[in-house]
Amino acid sequence: GAMATYENALRYAPDHPQLAKKLERWRQEASLHERFDQRVAVHFTVLFEGPAEAPLAARAVEILEKAYWKIGAALYAYPPDVITVVLYTREQFRDVTQSPAWAGGAFDGRIRVPVQGALQNLAEFERVLTHELVHAFVRSIAGTSVPQWLDEGLAIYFEGSDRSQRIAQLKSAPERLPLARLEESFGGLNDGRARIAYAESGVAVVRLFEEAGTTGVANLLGDLAARVPFGAAFERHVGMTYEAFQQLLVSPL
Repeated sequence: GAMATYENALRYAPDHPQLAKKLERWRQEASLHERFDQRVAVHFTVLFEGPAEAPLAARAVEILEKAYWKIGAALYAYPPDVITVVLYTREQFRDVTQSPAWAGGAFDGRIRVPVQGALQNLAEFERVLTHELVHAFVRSIAGTSVPQWLDEGLAIYFEGSDRSQRIAQLKSAPERLPLARLEESFGGLNDGRARIAYAESGVAVVRLFEEAGTTGVANLLGDLAARVPFGAAFERHVGMTYEAFQQLLVSPL
């Protein structure tokens, strides 16, 4: 449907570079996916390339269905639509998503994950799938109104990675980035700053759960869905201003 809309638009603006570039990327993606197989589950459709990836697709369904109920119970909400998950080679993932080199997965309405070596490291495969699934939950609940540090921090919180490692990263980091600078996409950050941004986001969300509790965090997302300004929603459900919370995070770890 999006491709048809862009094709119609290009009839009126045939030289529009952004429309043409986006449409070409979608055509390439559609052509690639035409040869993919799929595994259909209750809440997910997993696309994968060929019989060799079938066991991994089956494992992905198991991981995702388990995480679906865990995350939904914590956030008091469940995505109403079936979520599409695409398993790529590393090269396909880079070509389709145009993600920075440090990205281990992506969510843009679909969960997209590179899977080379996944059978040798199923724990990492599970972590990445769960991380991207949290983004799907957040998008379903609150749309695109969530600050990036909160979105990424929630994904880190539920993926189950080691908090002490993130604290160690921040202690050894040459700089700290204010949360206000982490409200937009991390896509333009270099590898070093991306590591700091993710570590700060993870630490911030742990502190957020400590201050607001699970219900407070869920209600904060609910307010953002209702277009309540972030500062007002934050103070209502966390019990302090957004500025005061940021000052808490400036203190030594």
